Amino acid sequence: MASKVRRIAACIVLLSVVASNHVTFGETITALVGAEVLLPCQTEKNNSTLVQTFWKKDNGTNAFIVYSPLYGISYSNIGDSGRIAFRKNSLQDGSILINSSELRDDGAYSCHFTYFPTGSKEKTIRLTVLAISTNKVTAVLAQAGVSQVPVATCTAANGKPAADITWSSTLPGNYTSSQTTNDNGTITVTSQFNIAPNSSNNGQSVLCIISHSASNSTDNLTVQLSILYPPKVTITGYDGQWSEDTKAVTLKCIAKANPPATSYSWQGLPDGLDSEHADVFREKVNRSMNGTWTCEATNSIGTGTGKLQIIIKEMRAENADPAETATSNAIISGAVVGVVLVGLVTFLTVLLIRKHAKPAEGLYINVPLQRKKTVQDPADLNSTYMGLNLGEQAVYSELQR
Repeated sequence: MASKVRRIAACIVLLSVVASNHVTFGETITALVGAEVLLPCQTEKNNSTLVQTFWKKDNGTNAFIVYSPLYGISYSNIGDSGRIAFRKNSLQDGSILINSSELRDDGAYSCHFTYFPTGSKEKTIRLTVLAISTNKVTAVLAQAGVSQVPVATCTAANGKPAADITWSSTLPGNYTSSQTTNDNGTITVTSQFNIAPNSSNNGQSVLCIISHSASNSTDNLTVQLSILYPPKVTITGYDGQWSEDTKAVTLKCIAKANPPATSYSWQGLPDGLDSEHADVFREKVNRSMNGTWTCEATNSIGTGTGKLQIIIKEMRAENADPAETATSNAIISGAVVGVVLVGLVTFLTVLLIRKHAKPAEGLYINVPLQRKKTVQDPADLNSTYMGLNLGEQAVYSELQR
């Protein structure tokens, strides 16, 4: 009841003032949402009587806060009594403080000093309340294809004024942006990055860059792309050296896919092997494994196929000791060399015997009733001996005995 009386009294005083000596001062103040804002308004003493000080907003007809030496402070909206107040309870200082400014505080304010009987003075202030946007970037699931589609979205929400969004990427793409004005006067900006995606783009990064006049810095947001594609299949585990005595082998069906493969199927396997899992294990290798092995992997996008040609070599000697094998090979090699040498000596012996067969016959002469031994000249014998090689000399010496 008391506050109502104060407001009525203030209005009566305002209506009784003669509107003269009207002075306007222009000023602009910018503040962020949540900040404390001072709207300054002061006057000097003069010969007139200062009756009251009050503030209006956006050329409204009613004051939202009034100070009178007689009635004190009154508010048109009691909800502002804890948030908006005069800096001093003084007729000469009409400055007000707005604690924790809100977007609805944005507007044109006018400060009035009322004098009796001369009239009033007025000062106008433009208050701009800015809101820094809330930023985020997200990947957009996109299936690999030839057409350009959005693969990432960047949003700067509830900003005032609107934020500016750009993109940075090594991928060949472009982006499009749109704005939406919210009920509270803020603006939400949405930007989409577009490419013709393929499987190699999955996991690659793009950068969203957001700048806002209410902030002194830019916001750089990175996102990894998520591109959907069917499995690309390879088979690993075979080194090309399997033989019939190879044991404990495993073939793996590797499926690179997004989303991951959910089922596997093998073709061309020998009987008894599991054909419905990514890995195939074989305790012992045999010739039945020769041929082309095929693995198919499937996800929600499609199916991929991988093939592998397997050739099993002949069985090696079981339990062969490498040292024993080397020794055996050495013995065999020595025997072969020995046989070759014996053959060579035999050949040379026969050759030598044939070469000296006729001269040997001349050593004995048939004489009737008597054999007479003739002696060869030692010089001729020595000449013959020296003309032979070492092997022939040995044989020749035997013949001389």
